Order: sequence, then structure tokens, then C-alpha cells
Amino acid sequence: MTKISIEWGGFVLLEPMSFILNWVMMLQSFFYFHKLKEWRNSSFSINWRWFFLLFGLSAFFGGPSHLFYHYTGLFGKIPGWSSAVLAVSFMELAMVSLTNHEYLKSRLEKLVYLKLFITIASLTYNFHFDVVLFHTIGMAVFIFVPGFIFLFQRRNELNYLVLGVFSLLLALPFRLYEVDFHTWFNRDDIGHVMMMTALYLFFRGVREYESNALSVPQVSKG
Repeated sequence: MTKISIEWGGFVLLEPMSFILNWVMMLQSFFYFHKLKEWRNSSFSINWRWFFLLFGLSAFFGGPSHLFYHYTGLFGKIPGWSSAVLAVSFMELAMVSLTNHEYLKSRLEKLVYLKLFITIASLTYNFHFDVVLFHTIGMAVFIFVPGFIFLFQRRNELNYLVLGVFSLLLALPFRLYEVDFHTWFNRDDIGHVMMMTALYLFFRGVREYESNALSVPQVSKG
């Protein structure tokens, strides 16, 4: 993939589109964080607020890590990737909070922490974006399972969250098969646009769930 390089004022700047799109995501995430503060303080919404805050920080650091990559290299990726990994874990904890089965909830929370530990350890051993990508894809299970349980119960509060995950997954083929529409709109930019779509759908999903203020589904002990 050819990276756009611009020389300005003696500086070499890379991937300006990625910088712009990251900071759009930053503003979007901080806006959603602020809006969700107006809603009730359930474990679900609190963890989602942490997600938007940390993802906003990830995008804040991610923009300059693209723009100044010529100078910072992979070292500049550490703050953004670390924040993104933590954000995903808070999203998973939000979804785990939807079960009233305390034993199951405890086990799932431990699974979230174990997954986080493995991701951090993997990044320490092999600092590559694919580790962050796999960590993010893993959270799909935490949304799909309760999402489809709700659908089976004829409840639609989590539909937007499920659509948000589908939006993220749509970006995978472009990355896996190295599809770039244009030098100024490559596979990374496609991923950023799909992420912006997912952020909107996630926000709508949280608002939908909280506005209904319905009881969470009871998970059978059997």
C-alpha cells in the first residue's frame, strides 16, 4: 500500500487522510461520551461511556501516529493502540452486564480480563496492528450472543449494536485482500469510515436500550 507523503515546512507528513478521519472519530466519540452522561448510570451505560472516552483518546493519539510516522515509527502507535484495546474491553463488560445470572456474569467478566491480558502480552511479544484487530473482532461474540437472544425474545433494543458490528466486519475484506479505492482513500481510510458508522450505530444502540429501560433477559441456569 502506497502511503501519501507530503513535505511541509521541512517536515515529512504521512497519511493526512488517516489523520483527518481519526480526529473526526475523536470528536464523534467524545460527543457520544458527553451525551451518554445525561442518561441513567447503569453498568451498561457506564461501561459504554468508558468505551467512547477511551476510543476517543485512541483516535486522538492515532491521528498524529499516522501523520508523524516518519519520525515516531511504531513507538507512536503505543498510546492509540493501548487505548483502543482497553475501549474494546469496556464494551465487552457492558454487554456482560446484561445478564442477571451472577455466576455466568462472573465467569464472563474473567474471560474479558483474560482476553485483555492475552492481547497485552501478545502486543508485548509482537507489536503489530493485527493483534489489536483480532482483539476487536473477538468482541463481536459479546454483542452477537445477547443481540440474537434479544431477537429470539422479540426484543429489538440491541439491533443497532449488532448492525454496528456488521459495519466493522464489512471493512475486513478490504484489509485482508488489500483493496484500495484510491491513494487518498485506501483500505485504512475505508476502515475508518466503517468505524465511524459503527460508532454511530453503537451510540444509537445504547440509547435504544436505555430509553426502553426494560429488564435484562434472565439467563437460565440449565
